[in-house]
Amino acid sequence: MIFVVDKDTDLFVAAYSIFIKIFGTLSYSLFCAQNIAVCADEDSVAKGFIGWKVYGGNNIEITNLAVVEAYRNIGVGTSLMNWIKEMYRGYVFSLNVSVHNYSAIRLYEKLGLPTVVEYTPEKEQVHL
Repeated sequence: MIFVVDKDTDLFVAAYSIFIKIFGTLSYSLFCAQNIAVCADEDSVAKGFIGWKVYGGNNIEITNLAVVEAYRNIGVGTSLMNWIKEMYRGYVFSLNVSVHNYSAIRLYEKLGLPTVVEYTPEKEQVHL
């Protein structure tokens, strides 16, 4: 199940916990998210989350997509991305991902997001 969460809920705190577990620290991109949705099971155990912001009328920037390691490669990331694409049908999506995050790049390409790779040593990002 996917829940859009308010910033004062336990599931929002769970999203922050997932981010810290995966990356070891919080990131500026997490604070850029206007909205966060958490994928959780029936017992409200968070499996992953997606953060995004809406700008310019019909543009969506995916600021974060993170899945707890134990739940990777079973469709959690795909479910979150399909959910947001359905919620914002007709919108233009963009996101950045490290050029070394091959599994994320494969996921985004599989979901039909256009991929443009820009690599500079100081900013290793793929712009989608």
